[in-house]
Amino acid sequence: MNWQRTPLAALTFLSALLILVGCARSRGDSEIDSSAPSLDSLRAVVLNLIDQPSCTSPEVCRTIAFGSKPCGGSWSYVAYSTQVTDSVRLSEVVAAFNDREKSLNQELGRASDCRMVTRPQVICQTGKCVTEQ
Repeated sequence: MNWQRTPLAALTFLSALLILVGCARSRGDSEIDSSAPSLDSLRAVVLNLIDQPSCTSPEVCRTIAFGSKPCGGSWSYVAYSTQVTDSVRLSEVVAAFNDREKSLNQELGRASDCRMVTRPQVICQTGKCVTEQ
């Protein structure tokens, strides 16, 4: 086909090509920063830091917001013990996890319910920090 004689055909072809290229880079195919730690590896570090949240009194029990919903807020709160967990390090790793999940939510166009999760009460029950349901 002679593209110079049919500018409308050329324009249509280029438009279709741009649409196809745009679709190839849509949500599921977006490039994800592979240099950033994965959510699974960060989750494993968090769980390792919390380990067994042992307690001898409720004063050592805490909760921390964990995860990042696409609508905002956290997915849940996890209980930990200041007796066995370095709170500063835990806060750093949880912040990295939450930031990474927030970025992925944006990159992949994820959706969620927009229900806010409230911070639960945490108690020391049979020597372990647990959240009250």
